[in-house]
Amino acid sequence: NILLFSCILVSTTITCGLIPGKNGKNNNWWMALAGLVPGTSFSSSGSGVGSGNGGPGSAPAPEGSDLFSISTNYSQAIDDPDTKAEPLAGAAFIAPPEPSHYGNVSLSYPIHTLAGRAGVEPKLSLTYSSTGGDGWLGVGWSLGLGSITRTPEYGALYYDARDNFTWNGQRLIKVAGSTTNENGTYRPEITSEDLVVLRLSNIESGGIWEVLDSSGTKTTYGESNASRIYNPALPSQTYSWYITRTEDKNGNYLQATYDNSEYSTKRNLYLKEIRYTGNSKSGVSARQYVKFITKERDDFYVSNAPGFLMKMDKILERIEVGWDNGGKLYDYTPIYETSSDSARPRLKNIQSSRHTTSPEFEYQSSSRYLIWQNVANQTSSETEEDPNSTQYFEGDFNGDGISDLLFFNPKSGNWKAAEGRKEGGYNFKLYANRYQGYANEEKIKFFKGNVSGDYNGDGRSDIAFYLPETRDFVVAEHDGRVFQFRSYGRLMAGIPDIFRMEWFPGDYDGNGLSDSVLFDEPTGQWTLMLNKGGSFEFLRFAKKFQNVFRGDYSPDGNLDSVSTNDSSKPGKDHDKVNFLVGDYNGDGRTDISLYDGRSGKWFVGENHRNPNKNDSVYFQMQWKLYKVFTAPEQALFGHDRFSGDFNGDGFSDFLIFDRSNGEWTLGETGDGTINFRIWSRTPQFKPVTRWLQGDFNGDGRTDIGFYSASDGKFWIGESTQNGFRYKIYSDLSYGPDQDRILKTPLPKDEVKIESGKTSFTASNNTKTVLLSYKYDGNLNSGKGELVFPGCFTTDDCSNSPELLIFDRKANAWDLKTGNAFTERVNTSFNPEGSGIISLFGGKPDRYSNNTKDEVLFYKKQGNTNQFLV
Repeated sequence: NILLFSCILVSTTITCGLIPGKNGKNNNWWMALAGLVPGTSFSSSGSGVGSGNGGPGSAPAPEGSDLFSISTNYSQAIDDPDTKAEPLAGAAFIAPPEPSHYGNVSLSYPIHTLAGRAGVEPKLSLTYSSTGGDGWLGVGWSLGLGSITRTPEYGALYYDARDNFTWNGQRLIKVAGSTTNENGTYRPEITSEDLVVLRLSNIESGGIWEVLDSSGTKTTYGESNASRIYNPALPSQTYSWYITRTEDKNGNYLQATYDNSEYSTKRNLYLKEIRYTGNSKSGVSARQYVKFITKERDDFYVSNAPGFLMKMDKILERIEVGWDNGGKLYDYTPIYETSSDSARPRLKNIQSSRHTTSPEFEYQSSSRYLIWQNVANQTSSETEEDPNSTQYFEGDFNGDGISDLLFFNPKSGNWKAAEGRKEGGYNFKLYANRYQGYANEEKIKFFKGNVSGDYNGDGRSDIAFYLPETRDFVVAEHDGRVFQFRSYGRLMAGIPDIFRMEWFPGDYDGNGLSDSVLFDEPTGQWTLMLNKGGSFEFLRFAKKFQNVFRGDYSPDGNLDSVSTNDSSKPGKDHDKVNFLVGDYNGDGRTDISLYDGRSGKWFVGENHRNPNKNDSVYFQMQWKLYKVFTAPEQALFGHDRFSGDFNGDGFSDFLIFDRSNGEWTLGETGDGTINFRIWSRTPQFKPVTRWLQGDFNGDGRTDIGFYSASDGKFWIGESTQNGFRYKIYSDLSYGPDQDRILKTPLPKDEVKIESGKTSFTASNNTKTVLLSYKYDGNLNSGKGELVFPGCFTTDDCSNSPELLIFDRKANAWDLKTGNAFTERVNTSFNPEGSGIISLFGGKPDRYSNNTKDEVLFYKKQGNTNQFLV
């Protein structure tokens, strides 16, 4: 929201930029407003005696009146400016908005309070920032006395000496004290003319801050839990300390109290009252006050920055200023409206019994579009031997905050980037020329999913890969101009193939560097690939879900299935087991969840800080069964699925779309379970062709968009607390051709090129054929291929190797002989049918025929064991 505002004086709108003159007076402001030259006089109206050119302020006496004419009682005092009425007296004055160096605009509305002793009094204002978030005064507005907050050096908080602190936004530097805990003396990183010293003590019981300035004034923050944001499970872990008391060297003090009545469930505090004019030396109590009254708001917002969930569901209703004997003297009442952009409350005007004016704030409505740009690809001349061998990456490689695209062409060895520009388009640059000819996984393996990450902590995206021939890990670190290739150590012997594993990237030790958790399904081993800043360390930390992808998975108490007859490479039931990542317990850390479609069970591995600080693994994965889904609920997972925080409660949710009726179902997580409810419907049931996901309106909730072929529009469903609010963001004007978009496969339908390599015998075991091939490795249900190399039509196929291919989508077998391809050679047998297992890992051999290869399958039919070839 961009704020426009005006101040209303009675029924006349004035510009808030009018500044009173010298000594607070402004004798001619209204004349300037009317376009009159200072000194202009107005003639008196009426007729009779006294009309005409009388003295200043003269006026005729009514006809027949016994009153003396005012002109006969003229006094020079009336020309004295000090006797004039102050035209702005009682008006609420707001200084014009001011832009900052960072591009945001801010302004303040002062809250006038009664004078305190020796200047010890609250100095309050409602402050607006165009970049401000939601708060207890609505979007963009804030009111606070200040706080000291724990901040991480990188990533998540440790709640020990590794954390930093900020005081009203200023970073603090420790200058004295123990290195093993947080107690000690601090100063602001950037000092001002006023010398300020901050001392933290008693951190073992939550901590108390004392701030001393050069005048001798001492301010206390977080005197007790009633003025702290702390972890309810561990009260000694304090996230933020709120101001409690300010006292000068003469004993004059001010104290603040907070409403913590709902802290156990909401983990939030609201400023309740400020009392002042007390004196600790004379024993005089504080009698003047400023009270803050809150009310429930229609919506809420959450924060998990502390590592636990904070929920704000109240809004400031009124501010009262008064003193004990006289009671309330005047008040300020904020009036709110609902933002058309974010559907959250925002301040409309402020009414006060102290002022004669009520400033009103108007906000410019934002318009959001998807703007297309046709950008010429300056790298189109690159020679490619195989388009599938070119590797693509996305990230912010130059550190400017804008996403870039990068590709590695093994044919030329070029690493080229298209750097995004804030005004649109790309700058094309060559980052490096290295590893020419590294065109297959025998030469180079990129981290799973071609994910980029910040491996050296400089804020720029880097690319990591593995060289199998030397067993070296290498990271292409961007230095701001080009790539520098740096060795990150070698893969030690005895570690399983990490590239067959499931990867879950993230920062798991909180040092700001990219790590990964690896899950090896055949062994059930969970391994942390820890980035030590220049090298990777592999730490095994758990064992669970062994053989979970197998068709005969039978879990024990640890959810392992030790033995299996399913030796297929991906696992027969791989598509029935889904891993998802999100924050399912609202602590701000990434959790890993597993949904088993065979049993309807949904497990969540909650990521917790390891209380043992000496353990090399800094977190613990605690697996919990969140829910066992019913049959109708299981059916929901067959539809389009999305993960994100759609309702804004701080927990990751599931959103499921049924294409048959255009209905959205929301699976809300929280309290260790998941509950489903109807969320929304597509407008006029638009046929969906392509999905978009992200926070399109910046309100912190996940939105879902789609392209509809029926009207050629991009529709965005902006998430609200109770469903989607649909808006048209764009069409394809000046964009790509519609047919081109519609031909692009959805992610689950994409062909995933995989490489295979095998050997088999031919010509009555007298020849050995070494064969490399590629196939569609899409593991989604009804997608991809199963490939079996061998000699299926002849004894000797060494000159024309054969591949027997099961096409999952067509549910049919195809045969490739050399360069010839024959479709649908068999349509009656599904090797992935119920109860069917491929034996010997699906390796073809001559089981019943001496001259042709066969694939052997097993199925138990009642009491009968069947073998099929």
